[in-house]
Amino acid sequence: MENNTSSQQTTFWKYLQKHEIEIPIIQRDYAQGRVGKEELRKSFLGYLKKALDGTILKLDFVYGSNQNDKMNPLDGQQRLTTLWLLHWYIALKAGKLTENKETFKHFSYETRVSSREFIERLCEYNNTLEVGKLVSDIQNQTWFYSAWKQDPTIQSMLRMLSGTPNKDKNGTNIIDGIEELFDSDTDFKNYWEQLTEINGKTCPIIFYSLALNELKLTDDLYIKMNARGEQLTSFENFKADLVGYIKSKSDEEDNDEKSKNSEFKWKNLLNPKEGIPIKMDTTWTDIFWKNNANGNIDDIYFAFLNRFFWNELFIAKDNDTYILDIGKGDETSTQENNNPSYKYLNDDEKIAYKNFDVYKYKEIPKELDKEIPIKLFSSLQTVLDNYKKFVEFSKNNNSKPIIPECTWDKTFHFIPQYKDENGNNDYIKNTKGEKILKVISLNQVQRIVFFAICKYFLEFNKKIVEEVDYKSFERWMRVVWNLVSGEDSSGRSQIRSTGAMRTAIEFIHKLNSQDVYTSLLEKTFVIGNSTDFDWRCLEEIAKANQILNKENSELRMYNGEIERFKSKSWEDVIIEAEKYAFFKGAIRFLFRDDKGEWHWENFDTKLKNAQMYFDEKGVKKESQVDLTKALVIQCDDWNNQLYDKQIFNPNAITWKWILTANNWIKPIHYILSTNLLNNIPEAQMFNNKKDENDIIRPIIKDLPFKEIIENEPNSRFKWHNNLMGLYKPFGNNPIIFDWKNWKRNEILSSLCEDPTISSNQKIEGFKFFRGWDINFSYNNNGKIFNFQWNRDGNIYLLNKSNVIGNIIKIDKNNFKDELDKLNS
Repeated sequence: MENNTSSQQTTFWKYLQKHEIEIPIIQRDYAQGRVGKEELRKSFLGYLKKALDGTILKLDFVYGSNQNDKMNPLDGQQRLTTLWLLHWYIALKAGKLTENKETFKHFSYETRVSSREFIERLCEYNNTLEVGKLVSDIQNQTWFYSAWKQDPTIQSMLRMLSGTPNKDKNGTNIIDGIEELFDSDTDFKNYWEQLTEINGKTCPIIFYSLALNELKLTDDLYIKMNARGEQLTSFENFKADLVGYIKSKSDEEDNDEKSKNSEFKWKNLLNPKEGIPIKMDTTWTDIFWKNNANGNIDDIYFAFLNRFFWNELFIAKDNDTYILDIGKGDETSTQENNNPSYKYLNDDEKIAYKNFDVYKYKEIPKELDKEIPIKLFSSLQTVLDNYKKFVEFSKNNNSKPIIPECTWDKTFHFIPQYKDENGNNDYIKNTKGEKILKVISLNQVQRIVFFAICKYFLEFNKKIVEEVDYKSFERWMRVVWNLVSGEDSSGRSQIRSTGAMRTAIEFIHKLNSQDVYTSLLEKTFVIGNSTDFDWRCLEEIAKANQILNKENSELRMYNGEIERFKSKSWEDVIIEAEKYAFFKGAIRFLFRDDKGEWHWENFDTKLKNAQMYFDEKGVKKESQVDLTKALVIQCDDWNNQLYDKQIFNPNAITWKWILTANNWIKPIHYILSTNLLNNIPEAQMFNNKKDENDIIRPIIKDLPFKEIIENEPNSRFKWHNNLMGLYKPFGNNPIIFDWKNWKRNEILSSLCEDPTISSNQKIEGFKFFRGWDINFSYNNNGKIFNFQWNRDGNIYLLNKSNVIGNIIKIDKNNFKDELDKLNS
């Protein structure tokens, strides 16, 4: 190998003067400086010191790709970094660093921006302190980012300079740092002259460089040669390709006439101080460090960026057509969304990075290729920069959380977290089978909220932290959570399909996040399918109008009906109501009249009564019977209000649905307008339908509400086989009501008052029985007869095995006398 024309014997300084050395992203980190490598450092530094003191040291080959005088080492990165640090330290101590700093800057890291920036800063450093003070002084410099304390390469470089306090098995300090190796009497000028071969001196440390591209070796060798090192994480690979993509677009931009006049420029994203590469390794890293687990932020950083890309993909349009075809499937459908980018980004809990193509989503018809619009990167930069401002603002105003909290969803975090629901770190395997820390995933509602927060920081236009209008952020987040927190009668989120998500995001996307109330009033909103989300939109518009209207505000402040509300603004009282009990932002029942129109005159009374009737679990125990009875007798639309509706369950899910659904607008209005539930009048008619009024009105008037609520709260009014009653969800053991000529309950209840007749199907204290067919027994002077009053209207005599026998022809109006005849 030494005779190969592609290899050259050289010294580090000689090579650095002629070439740039750029460590490629394929290299994991600076391994020689890792914790646990003390003996390796001691040994290697010892050889270097001996060479400077009179021996010759020939190092192994340094393999790399060499183009345009730039060398990317693929093997030898560790040695080159140590040699650079040795040369830098000796130059510093010899007083030669300033005059040679431009040559030192020829050494850098390709896309590990933090390392490159750190090296550049070291080149400008010029403090010559006593031994043992160098590293602490570097870390105290104003240019040293706190995030660098977690950067593995930077920490390894500092460890190589300072060494560690670790001792060997004999208790002797291990000399494993450059600063430890040289004492105060060292002749650094002599060492510098050797290293740089001046004044007739020769460098005793040499190596051979080998350009692999000249040997026509493939990139596969890069991977194979690095296989013995630590593998790059998915995030590091992604970051390298992301920066590489921006660089490639910047190169294209120089040759594109259209790009010269564009609003956004790719090269601006690569600004050495303010661009995406440097911020990804410095200021943005600080954002995620608070939520690290065991010093690891890669997975949460990666998850955040994937969620941001998901946002942009989801709303991206080509003219007026969405790029992403979301299909028609929902959470219960077997139809999958086959868009590869969507499926990949939607699995942010277990993503294993494969390649950057999946992030490219905008079709370019002429080139039959895909790209990422520059606006996405510009938006990402703006969002994270402005979020960072809020982080700083929060430090100065620690009574406020960075993101305004939602009182009914404590599981959402804008910045991803590792901890599971039990507060423990949980290791899982990603889609490649690699062991990673589990990142808490987002549900569909939380993805919309994530989108809304990004929108706020994207539109945030304050330049000075002190000018942050936190109130606007609180208002924005309150409205967003109110819009997306709808639930159906089973307590499931109303937003549980990609179509529902898009509807919500489209509406939120059109609002002005910095002044959401005014923005809502500017909306011309037309109800589409009258969904819960439609009504939530209308509700937020109505609230904004009430809050911003000056006359309304004065009325609220001085003329409130309820004494304790008088000193509060409309906004204050509305927010109080939204957070109360199980309301989760939906309180339109407090300001809708009996026709469903917005009227605020009774708001105070309704809120007071709502707080009296409800708590976070649902209807308070003392109000359950009276409130349910009041609801039932106030209903005037049998099919839409009572038939097959769950109205007897006093829990929060049921009553949230009742309070907000359009079916019960009129009864809820009357119920909440009075605190005299026992005296609430009965609705006059069921939609003027005579049959319903003749049959149903008498039944519901005397229902055993307490018994039903306590024992069968999930039962519902239903017709079955021409029998009307209360049926459990699966139709078992119903309570059948009397109506028209059906008098079974009335007759049997009367009979059961006689101790000789009994039925274990009778509901204690009420004239009702459970079951399709009612069995009862008659004790006639010690002789027991068992009967069944069947659903077909006939009475049957049962044998000893309770099997139906003959039909008993009995005059039901003279039932007891007829039974006595059986014993004669």
